[in-house]
This record gives sequence, C-alpha cells and structure tokens, in this order.
Amino acid sequence: MTRNLLAVLGVGSVAAACGGGGTVEPPPPPPVTEPVGQVVDLGPGERILMSGSDLDGFTLVTGGGTFDVIIESAARTPGSHDLRIELTPVSGGAAAAPPVGARAPGDQQLAGPAPPAIELPNQRELMLRQRSFELESKLRANVRNELRRKGAVPVRRPPILAESVTRDVGDTITLRIAVGVGLVADCDSDETVDAVVARVGDGITILEDVRVAGRLPPTNLTQIETQLDEVVYPLITGYFGEPADIDRNGTILAVITPEVNQLSEDDGSIVTGFFFSGDLANRSTCSASNQAELFYLVAPDPSGEYGPDISVEYASRLIRTTIPHELVHLLNTEQRVIIGDGNFGDREHAWLDEGMAHLGEEISGLKAAGLPLRAEHTLADLAGDELLLPIFNEFQLLNLSRFGKFLAGGCNPSSPHGPGAVLALGDADGKDPGGLPSLAFRGFGWGFVRWLGDHFGPEGDGLLEGAREEDLFRLLSSGGPSHLSGVANVENAVAQMAGPRLSWPQLVDLYLTSVLREWRGPPDSGMERWLSWDLGAVYGSLNESNLGDSCPYSRAYPLAPTFVSVSGSGRSNVDFRVNAATGRYIQLFTAGAEMVVIRVLGENGTARPSGAEAQVSVVRSP
Repeated sequence: MTRNLLAVLGVGSVAAACGGGGTVEPPPPPPVTEPVGQVVDLGPGERILMSGSDLDGFTLVTGGGTFDVIIESAARTPGSHDLRIELTPVSGGAAAAPPVGARAPGDQQLAGPAPPAIELPNQRELMLRQRSFELESKLRANVRNELRRKGAVPVRRPPILAESVTRDVGDTITLRIAVGVGLVADCDSDETVDAVVARVGDGITILEDVRVAGRLPPTNLTQIETQLDEVVYPLITGYFGEPADIDRNGTILAVITPEVNQLSEDDGSIVTGFFFSGDLANRSTCSASNQAELFYLVAPDPSGEYGPDISVEYASRLIRTTIPHELVHLLNTEQRVIIGDGNFGDREHAWLDEGMAHLGEEISGLKAAGLPLRAEHTLADLAGDELLLPIFNEFQLLNLSRFGKFLAGGCNPSSPHGPGAVLALGDADGKDPGGLPSLAFRGFGWGFVRWLGDHFGPEGDGLLEGAREEDLFRLLSSGGPSHLSGVANVENAVAQMAGPRLSWPQLVDLYLTSVLREWRGPPDSGMERWLSWDLGAVYGSLNESNLGDSCPYSRAYPLAPTFVSVSGSGRSNVDFRVNAATGRYIQLFTAGAEMVVIRVLGENGTARPSGAEAQVSVVRSP
C-alpha cells in the first residue's frame, strides 16, 4: 500500500484501521459500518496527501468538521481523466445540510472589509492586449509546422557571417519578412521591408519601418530606450541567458513595423508583436531567415491604415510590455538551439515557455516600480499611486487576469469545475490550445513559475531585491545539456536548487494547495503559500472589475469549490473530469458524521484510470 505523507506538509496522525480496503469495483459496496483502510485524523489547519492504493479507500476522522478536498491529477503529459470521488459516512446521526453543489456556510467570499478597487486602463486597450495572446498560439503553431516542413536547421556558432556589423542611427536595413496575413509562416517568402535605425541601446536596437518612421515622437522613443537599457535588457538576460549574437552585431533588433498590424483579424483580435524562430535558421534551409536575433512590434496607426487604429501612446505602451515577453521567447530558444547546439525540436514545452515569458513581463514591472520579490504585494499598495499603478496595469494586470481564469476554470464564473477544466499542460499534443482556453493555460503557466520562483530561488538579493530567483530560471531556460523540457526540466531545476526531495506529484500538490490556502488564509511558512503576491487581497480588489473581456470576476476569489455535505444518511458521489496538473476542489461538510470513507474511482464508479496519477489533498479548516 502506497502512502505519501510529506514531512514538509505538517500532516496529522495516521493510524492503521481495523477494517480492510481493496479496489472498489461496481456495483457500489454496501453501506460502511466500520473504518476502511488508513485512518486519518487531522488537527485544525493540518493537511495530508494520499495517493496510490490508499485511494481505494481511506477513513477521515471528521468529528463533524469542515474540510477542503482537492482531487488532483499529477499526470506528466497532457490529457483529461474522468474520475469520481465517493464519500460515505461510517457512523453518526443524520443532520440537515445542503445538497451537493449548493452554497453552504464557510464559502468564504471576503475576510473582513473588501480591499480597495483600482483604476483600470481603457477597456478597449485591455481587450486588445488580452486577445493578442489568443492569436500568439496560432502563429507559433504555424511557425513550428513551417520549420518542420522545410527541415530548417539553426545557425551554428561560430557566427556564419564573415565580419561583425554595427549600426548607427539613421542607417537603413533591409529585412526579410516570413509571416503574413492569416498568420501564415513561409520560409520561401521573398517579401522584404526597409527599416531605419531609430535608437541604438546597450543591448537592443530600435528600428522603424520606413512606412511609419517618425510616428513615434522622440520623447516616446527615448522612454522606450531608457526602459530597455535600465530595466528590460539587463534583467531578462540575467534571468534567461545572454543572446548568442549570431550576426555579430552586438545587439538585438526590435523592429516596429505595420507588418505586425496587418496580422490583426476582423474579429477585433490583434497581434502586438512576435518572435519568428525561423530568423535563427540557416538561410540555406529557410531562405526568409534574417540569420539574426530580432523580433517584430506593432506600429502606431491612429487612422487604421494597416489594421485596427492604434494611437501613438497606446503603441508605446504595447511596445514596452511586448518586448520583455518576446525577448524571453528569443532567449529561451537560443539557449537550446544555438548556444546549446540543439535543434528546433528541442524548444521548451509551450506551457513552461509561455509561463516564463509572462514572468518576464511581471519582473520587468517589479523592477520598473522598484518593488521587491517575496513582499506579498496587494493592490492596496498601488491604488492611487501615480507611478506604481500605471506600471502594474501595463506589466502585471493581465497576468493576474489570466491566472484568475485558471482558478475559475475558464470564462464561466458559475462553473464548479475550477482549475480541473483547464488544459494546463496544453492540448493533446502539448501545444497552446489557442483562443479563450489559451488565457487560462497561460494563467496556469505564469502562476506555476511565479510559485516556483517564490520557493526555489535562493535567498538574498539578486537582480531584484528579495531573492536570487534568476539562478533557477537560468536553469529552466536552457534545460541543461540534455535540453530537458516541461516536467523533466522542472524536476531537474528544482533538484539542483533544493535537492532531489520533491517529485512532480509533490510539486503539483503544493502548487494546487497554495492557491486554496491563499484564499482560506495561508500558513505562516512553507510552500503552501505565495510570497510575492497576496492573492486573496489582490482578487478582492479585482472581483468587480471588467478586465478587458467578457469574463468579469463575480466572486471575491475566482476559485469556486463544489460544496458537499455528508451526514449519517448516505453516500455522496461527485463525478468530474480533471486535466493533467490540475485538480477539482470540494468543500466537505460533515455535520453528524464522525468518520467518512473516501474513495477515488473512475467514471461512474469504474476502476480508477492509472494514467490520471490521481492523488488527494485533504485540509482541515482551522
């Protein structure tokens, strides 16, 4: 019998029961009259993780108390699994209680007075920024397929160019364009654009397509250049590695071009910028490659000449917030396929790559605002601050919006399925699911890497005050000599930072428990909490806000557990589907039941699917 009792969790007592267990097969067993399997007795606030054959049946000593139960899938690969949790009282008299799924006492909406709301940016701007990420997945899939079709091979070091090339302000450069309308990637494209050098920074050179050159005033360009030199470039390269400089020009090119604007779609979706990994390919295998480090950014277009109307100020904000995201994608790719001598197939899994790219946005905002890590930031700290609030709105607001969609299970605020409904590790092929599901997928990824940084980055000040988490993310960016990716990459990086004591199932459990504890009230220490953001307070400020889409938060905290009451009168079953690396949350009320037998089965009471890697976390309410 396998039981996972983590010393780090502060578990309650576990004693052998006098009754036997065993695999549950339909038809359902008769009413339970004595304990089954292991007997678990938790004190207030204590928690235990059960897995393996213990899920065939274990007995929870309840004493009429209230518990949070998370049925988790610790699967390492994408996929959904149909499960049932069966809750059967062992003894005790019947008591009046709400039925399964009804709202019940203990549904904590807010603890104390509501946190202050914050002033949000223009709703149209928020919507356009939010929807841009729905299109990013489509573009990346098209690029991936095109490089595979062409058998593209990365540029190899030493650089293939005979001599270094430097650029000065006013120089004109001809660039190849491989991505066109419909987000089609074409290595055989012969399209080019001319761009003029507008600013030469310490690590990034800003170019403007000649068709829109001069639309950004010098003050805006200077503001962007200053942020790149003082914040973004040193911070992002410190976290995710130096560029390979395959074209030996000592800089990365950031190209402001209406080619990006023209990728916008008729439904109002826009692309704010992109990194084309084919630009790192040898031109002999992808003729449209620029054989250089560069990314493409949306241009100001107040009259809507090339797509949706984009004002000068809005374009400036989009450029500032898009560069950190795309720079992370570029560096993550180069650490593997150029510096690591890998191939394009060695790139990071989408969920982790996007999570780190969104982390790049967050840390850029923290650096720009002068805020430390691990300080449990709330929006009350930012509300009314003329400097900090705009930075938060530009760099971090949408990360929290997407993470809220992960907690809520998508865009249905009344859905009880919660995180379990999210394609956290991607679609069946491990790719970004695209569209609205992409937002919850990205929320999971950002939340997971933020939680990792909170707990596995070394202590002491680093590039940001509060922690040296860049040491962790440098490991994740490269994947090591074997180009590890996804789950294997996470396990390896955590082992190097903290020792090989935590497996993927344990990490999944701690992460899923942390988002519950942040709502109920986090413990004083340990990994069942967040350190950089106070999630309960943050969502208390956002719950009445429309964050640029059709999914406003109707709750003070987006997580909505299913309410189940077990008395002495009979068994309660909850059938549900859960995706890999997620869980179904249940709040269990046990008035009138001194003990409850818990079993996890397959769909409709069949045998539990082994591929689900099911495990159950039980937390007793304080």
